[in-house]
Amino acid sequence: MRIQVVARNYWPLADESSQRLMHTLDAWKSIGIKPSVLTTRWHSSWPDRARLRKVDVERLLPAPSSSWNESHFQRNVAKWLIKNTDSYDAIYVDAADPLLSAIVSKASAIGKPILCRFSQDPYGPSIPKSLGAYLPSSVSIRDSLRKCHWVIADHRRGYEALLDLGVGKERSVWIPDAVFEPARRTEIERKMACRALFDVSGDLAIPAQTYLLVHFGQASMEQLEAVLQTACALLDRGIRLR
Repeated sequence: MRIQVVARNYWPLADESSQRLMHTLDAWKSIGIKPSVLTTRWHSSWPDRARLRKVDVERLLPAPSSSWNESHFQRNVAKWLIKNTDSYDAIYVDAADPLLSAIVSKASAIGKPILCRFSQDPYGPSIPKSLGAYLPSSVSIRDSLRKCHWVIADHRRGYEALLDLGVGKERSVWIPDAVFEPARRTEIERKMACRALFDVSGDLAIPAQTYLLVHFGQASMEQLEAVLQTACALLDRGIRLR
């Protein structure tokens, strides 16, 4: 089974939804499912293709950082899914938001089953502030959920909410995120992380109450100039960092 995952956030974004999805795909691979990810190219310097943990990742522009870009991004996702329909057997949309509605509206052209994850957790994917009014209970998203082949709720209360929205029992299922554990940020974990960095190199010893600034990119002055300017601005504000 080849499943095309559609998600706004994925690596290298280190947020809760990206971490959950990455571990979910690990679990899928362990039972023979072959996932691939279609996501957002949040910066023009990012490559449009990558491979992470044996999963192919495709990133599309523009980044949905405004209402106009959101509409453009939705169209590009739908076009990509139609163009590459032979490369997957089903679509899994990681969030019930306006992007789901755009995909479901092209269901006949896509011609493949569409599955969606429905969650009421606080770690949902980022969407433009101007689109904040789009809630799972809005008419377009509610209708889209009803048209999905399956809707997967991550919690019993989400499953009950699906039934309230009119998604039939034959199309909805409750599957907890058993493989996901949110990143803990207690003082003990912070000390353990600092110790791990020190074990790698003494140059990475981080004094107490000091933040570590990490640059994921090329070590060229063209790439580092903006990072250095940002670091200097933070230091001028009295923020301790390395």
